[in-house]
This record gives sequence, C-alpha cells and structure tokens, in this order.
Amino acid sequence: MNKFILLIGLFVFSNIFSQEIPSYKDITSELINPENSLNIEFSLYNSDFFIIIENDIKMSRYLDVDLCAVLKSNFETNKTIQEIILKYELLKVIYVLKEEQLVRIDSKEEIKSPLYWITIKYKVEKHSRLVLLPVFEKNTSEQILNDFSKLFPNQNCFSILQSKL
Repeated sequence: MNKFILLIGLFVFSNIFSQEIPSYKDITSELINPENSLNIEFSLYNSDFFIIIENDIKMSRYLDVDLCAVLKSNFETNKTIQEIILKYELLKVIYVLKEEQLVRIDSKEEIKSPLYWITIKYKVEKHSRLVLLPVFEKNTSEQILNDFSKLFPNQNCFSILQSKL
C-alpha cells in the first residue's frame, strides 16, 4: 500500500513540474486581456532595486529586497499597463522560468542582459504564470518609465530607477 501511495505521489509531483512551457501566442493573448489581474515588478539587472505593482490577486511576498514602492493597481490601471506593453512592443521578447532557468519563448535567440526586467505574474484558469519582459534600449526605457510615472503620480521610484540605469 505504501509503495502505491508513493508511486501516485511521484506521478503527481512529476506532472506538476513537467508542465509544458506556454506558447508565445498564449502568453501574448493573456497579457493583453484586460480581465487578467497583473502583478508587475520592475527590477534592475544584478541589483536589489524593485518596484512592485500589486493587484487584487497577490502572488507572493518579497523577502530581503530593497523595495522602492509597493503600488496598488486596479482594473483601469491594468488596462493602461497593457496599453503601455503594446505601445512599446514589450511582447517581442518574452522569457519564462523553467526549472529555475530562463527560457526564451518568442524565438531561439540567445538570452541577452537587459537594462531591467519587467516581471509579470498573473493567473489563468488554475495556473499561475510568470513572464519576464526585458527592456534593452535606454530611449525606450525612459519613455516606459515616464508613462508609468504618469499612471502612478507622486511616486519617485520610476525616476530613481531611471537614474540607476
């Protein structure tokens, strides 16, 4: 009986961690769907600097990180965030984590170091997703941060992030 329970447990455990990487098409359609509750994190590459935008569905808490701000989002701000994502074509390059390694799902190109990461966590049906959108260009970066600072006025974290680039 114990072997049977162990075998079932091993099967369930292996199915949880052997889930397929979501397709590029699935991720892009999910990220632009206003119904999805997005939790966003801006983080500098190789740094402890974070800006977190939480929505109604909190995905995790952050320990031992230098948080600049935890901002609150809602359905309207999420729609604007999705517009910003589309405006700056941030969905051209998408990474996901698989077995604690970054995997690029939009192409087979090599992973490059960005200026900073925009990490998005959200739920779809029964699954939680975590995608990473890199920002490479300084000019585009400044425009993105300006748009976010307009969306969340009276927050100096976006200008601090800009000065750290």
